[in-house]
Amino acid sequence: MEPIEWGLAAIAAVMLKKAAETTSETVTKEMLSAAFPPVKSTATKLSTQLRDRVSWFGDRVQKRLPAEENPFDHPELLAEMVEVEVEDPEMAAVLEEVEAQLPPMEIKIDRRKQQGIVLTSSPPKEGR
Repeated sequence: MEPIEWGLAAIAAVMLKKAAETTSETVTKEMLSAAFPPVKSTATKLSTQLRDRVSWFGDRVQKRLPAEENPFDHPELLAEMVEVEVEDPEMAAVLEEVEAQLPPMEIKIDRRKQQGIVLTSSPPKEGR
């Protein structure tokens, strides 16, 4: 994975963790895998400067996880690493700036299939 993908995966993990807090769910590998593609597609819309900052953020997060580890195998750990990284105001600004450009995430669990389904939703339309 490229550093920008590490950064985006870390941001997705944090967003999922926030969504999971309202559902009392644990963020899983499947949830992170489902949330990553929409977050990654948003990267094409980011300014070059912000993409560079996300790459820098991803590089810092990547260095916290052993080289042989896959971040998708440890979404909770990934979110915890981000919490440490965002103690740096520059890293917090990157997270906030990217989060602001993404729709909020909702987690809905289909208990019959024992499978987490991650849905992203756009802001509600006015008049609804």
